[in-house]
Amino acid sequence: MHLDFAVVLAGSSLCVSLMAVWYAARTHQRLSTLKKLEAERDLTLKKLYRERIKSEYPEQVSKTKAEFAARGNSAGGQCKKALASLKIGHERELKMVAAEIDYLEKALKA
Repeated sequence: MHLDFAVVLAGSSLCVSLMAVWYAARTHQRLSTLKKLEAERDLTLKKLYRERIKSEYPEQVSKTKAEFAARGNSAGGQCKKALASLKIGHERELKMVAAEIDYLEKALKA
């Protein structure tokens, strides 16, 4: 009687352990799939953002030049400083987005 009870208890604990391992593996697989999908989505959004930055930069330059021309200061040092600052900000933003895109592409390959 005691032996039967011990065998049933051992069998049920083995079954519970196997179910726990299966559930953990399934959860891990779902999380890794979700991370991959999120990385793909983020990569697409970053590429779209990079294209938007590239298309908006000439508009910002012409807008800045027009503002200084309207004031009559288009040949002054302030205009050149504003354009240089705009260019530096644009390049910095492009580098940051490029680094993020590289990181996401590496994460997707791994």
